[in-house]
Amino acid sequence: MKKIILLLFLPLLLTSCAIKSYTPIIESSFCYDAKYIMGDFCFNCNVKKEDEKITVTVKDTLAEGLIICYDGQSVEFKKDEFSYTISGEKLDKSNPSILLSDVFEYVKANAQVCVQKTENGFKYTGTIPLGEFELYQNSDNEFYLITIPNANIRIELTKVDM
Repeated sequence: MKKIILLLFLPLLLTSCAIKSYTPIIESSFCYDAKYIMGDFCFNCNVKKEDEKITVTVKDTLAEGLIICYDGQSVEFKKDEFSYTISGEKLDKSNPSILLSDVFEYVKANAQVCVQKTENGFKYTGTIPLGEFELYQNSDNEFYLITIPNANIRIELTKVDM
């Protein structure tokens, strides 16, 4: 009789101990308005990701209109008729297009390892050449914050249509 009762409760016990799985969605292309804050300096920009390419367009400060494109290897700076391309290895890793590419490529490659469920969505953590980062995504799968504490960088994101 005890064995029968135990067998009846065993499935209930096993299901209550199951690990809940969740899989956040990470789009390969998206567009955000962003506020890039580094210490006392900040600027507003538009961030567009299309597959492996990140494009940052500065919306204010003296650099307004500057477009910075990073394809994983080289960075192209464009403003009006001016255009200049340089190897990404020669630039500081706090360059917005390099930093964003590093974060999103890390998350893409390690999403299941570096993600935690939060009250409002998901938190991704990892390490890029600039240091440790945290990337936050809400329950609608929209990113809203990137922090890199060691570099004193904070990027606030607001999703916009492409």
